[in-house]
Parts: sequence; C-alpha cells; structure tokens
Amino acid sequence: MQSLLQQTWQDFDIILMDDCSTDNSRSILEQYRQHPRVKQLVYNTQNSGSPMAQWLKGIALAETEWVYIAESDDTCHPRLFEDLAPRLQQPNLVLALTEVQYINEQHDVILQFPPLGKQQLSGRRFVQQYMLRNCYLCNSGMAIFRKSAVPAAGPWQQALHYSPDYYFWIVLMLKGDVYNNGQVMANFRKH
Repeated sequence: MQSLLQQTWQDFDIILMDDCSTDNSRSILEQYRQHPRVKQLVYNTQNSGSPMAQWLKGIALAETEWVYIAESDDTCHPRLFEDLAPRLQQPNLVLALTEVQYINEQHDVILQFPPLGKQQLSGRRFVQQYMLRNCYLCNSGMAIFRKSAVPAAGPWQQALHYSPDYYFWIVLMLKGDVYNNGQVMANFRKH
C-alpha cells in the first residue's frame, strides 16, 4: 500500500478489497479508509475462492480506463506510474509493464529474471515470444492494462482453476500492443 501512496504520478484512485480473509487484512485496510486516494473499501462476506473473481470485481468497480492490480505481496517503485503513463496515451496499447523481481519478507532479492529490455510489440508477437514457453507476466503488480480490453467474465474463470491469470493476460495482449519499459520496478514477495 505504501508503494502506491508514494507514487510520483498521483492521478489515480485506489479501491481496497478483502476477500473475507482470515488474517487481519480488514484492520489494515481500515487504516486507509480516510486517505484521499482511497475511493472505495469493499469487503466480501464470503470468500470467493478465486483471486480472478476479485480481479474482475475490482476491474468492474474501476472508473478509469487504466487499471493496476496490486495484491498484498506486491510492491512497486515510486516512479512506476510516472514511467508508464506516457505510453498509455497510445490508442493501440493494451498493456504496459515493467520487469519484476522476487523478494523475501526482509525485502532481499531472491530471484531476478534476465531483462527483456525496453520494447513495444504487437500483443500477438509478445505472446509468441514471451508467453508460450514461460509466463513472462508472472505477477499482476508488474502491469497496467486497458480496462476496455479485459476479456469478458465467463466459464474460463472456473475451468482454469490453476492459472486463469495466464489466460487473462494472453487474451488481453491479443487485443493490441504491449510495452515493456525494460526496468525492474516491481517486486513480488515470496513467502
């Protein structure tokens, strides 16, 4: 949460969501209720059993064309939005992303992938080069995406129990261009 609030580019709203967690998530989220960036707090009364169901619910609530999903184990560089925002003006762009590294609970880097480098490709080309053999886009916190390109909710959510996000990213990418800034600006905490 702090990495979002510390962004140098501040033209965004935050929707905080809790999927009826059994930990103290709700009390943590309540600490941000009055923050001017926080537009909504949404608490489920029953666990959805699917992170993808939460993603789609949050996307539906978003009132902007561009969406960023940060889960509780994600952090990002303070200039992430500032760096990616200029690219979002391109009408054919559906996804802007950054490189990601895995960190532990002490914020030590435990895994970093070879960088792809700064590039913009058609979504089809990006899928062919970076999503077929491996899922390069392995964490939502490394991407900002166009809401109008989001695949419609459907049976795929339940059918793909183990990797609906993989399907989500591929279908989204096939609707336009993908830009990678070639910098490590996202962290995914493994625990």
